Amino acid sequence: MNFYKGFFVASLLILTAGIVNTAFAGYWFQFGVRGGKSTTFNNGASVNIQTITNQKILSGSSGYWVGENLANGAFIQMGYLIENQSGTYPSICVISGCSGFQNILRGDAEWFYEYFPPGFSSSFLGKIGSDNSAGVNGTENNYTFYSNGSNWYFKFNGNIVGSVNLGSNTSGQNIPIAFGELANTSNTNTFLKPVIFNNLEFYKNGTFLQVPNGYVYIGYGEGSQTQLPNPYGVQELLNQVNYFEVGSNLTIYPDNTRLWTLGYTLSINSTYGNISSKHGFIAYSKTNINVPNIIYLNNNTRVVFISWTGTGLGSYTGISNYSTIYLNQNITETANWEKEYYLKVNSSYGQVSGSGWYPANTFVNYSLSSNIIYQDNVSRVVFSNWSDGNKKVSGSIYLSSPKNIFPNWQQQYFIEINSSIGNISQTGWYSKNSILNVTLKKSLISYNNPNQRIAFYSWNNGAKSRNLSLIVSSPLSLSPIYKNQYLINFKTLNEYGEPVNVSTILLNNNLTNKTVYLYSGVNYLLNSVSYKGVQITINKTISINQSTVIPITVPLYNLEIKTNDLFGFSVNALVTLTFYNRTSISEYSGSSGSINMSNVPFGFASGTATYGLITTSVNANAGNKSTILFISLINVMAFILVIVISAILFEIASRHIKNKKLTS
Repeated sequence: MNFYKGFFVASLLILTAGIVNTAFAGYWFQFGVRGGKSTTFNNGASVNIQTITNQKILSGSSGYWVGENLANGAFIQMGYLIENQSGTYPSICVISGCSGFQNILRGDAEWFYEYFPPGFSSSFLGKIGSDNSAGVNGTENNYTFYSNGSNWYFKFNGNIVGSVNLGSNTSGQNIPIAFGELANTSNTNTFLKPVIFNNLEFYKNGTFLQVPNGYVYIGYGEGSQTQLPNPYGVQELLNQVNYFEVGSNLTIYPDNTRLWTLGYTLSINSTYGNISSKHGFIAYSKTNINVPNIIYLNNNTRVVFISWTGTGLGSYTGISNYSTIYLNQNITETANWEKEYYLKVNSSYGQVSGSGWYPANTFVNYSLSSNIIYQDNVSRVVFSNWSDGNKKVSGSIYLSSPKNIFPNWQQQYFIEINSSIGNISQTGWYSKNSILNVTLKKSLISYNNPNQRIAFYSWNNGAKSRNLSLIVSSPLSLSPIYKNQYLINFKTLNEYGEPVNVSTILLNNNLTNKTVYLYSGVNYLLNSVSYKGVQITINKTISINQSTVIPITVPLYNLEIKTNDLFGFSVNALVTLTFYNRTSISEYSGSSGSINMSNVPFGFASGTATYGLITTSVNANAGNKSTILFISLINVMAFILVIVISAILFEIASRHIKNKKLTS
């Protein structure tokens, strides 16, 4: 059984007031809570105590206080007391004596602090507040003592009310106690109404910490008689940690019973990392907090750990992602993150800078090493603009999200245009798919001979037009080609070698005149001529090396259609003809029985010929003569006459044969 010093205030007050009390030497009943081993080596203690002033103390004095032994054997305590006699009392006592006397009424509560230097415990040393200074019934007050060096300070409700040098700054192996005490009594007949204590704390490393484990103490003060069992108890209230009451008719737990174990919660706030809060840490234990430095949300978005922000005693605030915290109370740790986006700067050509991870919603610089990249002597790419529209080789972009930025390039080709004759000067770089317009200003060079000249023939790429428009798709060396031309006369003849006048001549699928300049040594295809609305195919290849006359035989034939009777006599028939050009005519063959036409295309005609009641078909081709025979009226009469004569002759012959038989 441990014995703690009680307070000597009661005996001091009784003597000072001149009151005779035979119970001077008796019992100091103590009942309350002490801390555990984790509260050793502290530098002070504190507790909140309810003031209960309607105590009817028949013997001794009551007090409620927090105190402890120090490492050097000194003792210190602070709380309030209730006198059982009214009188004049000193306000402060030191080793040399007491001073500052004051009137105090019985039953009122006054705060006090008391101390015993090492080896001293014979009389009261300390201070007593004025009458009723601990407040009226039911109020709650805070009582605190703590050291600064070897000086110990006493506070009542946060105000320093005194100090003393006790030669030590720590409790050493000793622990704080929070008791109710019935002092200097001779019996157990006094009923003590319960008094509430809460928030028992100890002072360590410059901070007041809650006592993590509260243990029951039911015992006696130092020097007390112990024959009577201690009838006063202590119990936890409302299942609240560090909230208890002391007095009569309470549960009397066995000494050293643990009333509470203080636990703290570590709350972790983190938007990322799936980090959970943790509960039930033993008070003043330590644990680690840890998050990754980088968390990738996807391929181009990540968050980077910046710092912890801690609240609560023992928390950590700093930039290390791994740290140890001390659970001196409930702690909240907030992980602070900075979102970063990836800026991808890429280019098919040249060198670019700026790719990387950057804080979200910031401006980031990017650049291009060169605005022209040569692929070879005749091909290059030229910077046009960035994909964000910037037309300068460098710039900045606002990263409100992951971005991909790249330069747009314009492909260019070197076009060389040379001509010693045509007076062209358009050599240079041209963009791919641009339109290149080239005009050959001089296409002809004449000689003194009107039948000969030099003329533009084609470009070296095969284009025939001297005004050239092409889409640039590759490097190009362009030059015009010139050739000799000779004056040519075309002479058109029919199949009989007779001159005919055609309306058009088609040469190399182009209309041309009968007199034309042609290039020397070039094969031309005389495609066709047009005559009387008929396009007549010739398909004759010609090539010249001098001025000449070129005959063209056109398949034109003279057409003759004869209409005769069976005896070769002409008949006047109605002839209807359709020609190659789909035109038609109808005319009579007349008394001559003949229709003649000259220079009929292909000598072609088809149709009908009608004479009397007879209609027959007519076909003519390639100038072949067509004769159509009809039976005329003369032919019919001749047939009838022949038949009649034949019948007469047959009859004469029959009779002659008959007469000859009769005569024989």
